[in-house]
Amino acid sequence: MNFFLAFLTIFLIFVSSSSFANEIIPVPTDKGIYESLSLKKPSPNTRQMVVKRTGSYGITYTEILIDCDSRTYRVLGDGETRAQMSKHKNPDKEMIPLVNGSGKFYQVEYACSK
Repeated sequence: MNFFLAFLTIFLIFVSSSSFANEIIPVPTDKGIYESLSLKKPSPNTRQMVVKRTGSYGITYTEILIDCDSRTYRVLGDGETRAQMSKHKNPDKEMIPLVNGSGKFYQVEYACSK
């Protein structure tokens, strides 16, 4: 019985922090292609996601922290490569409210639905 409870606990922790990767995020207001490269759940109401956007000006990578309850986000880093994104950390600590119909709006909706 104790083994079952331990297994169930470990399984639930794994599922709650699992990643949803390499999925296209529909953004009807932008001709670019948005792809979720990683999506983590640090807590039940937050998500941390790396997004790759391919558009007419090239490829950009953005890591965002999302508060699903307040529908706000913060850019943690961005760049033309994942390495640049990791090095280019955004010093802004403020969460940004969503603008309805923006690219981030659809990214947040996607992440919070997972």
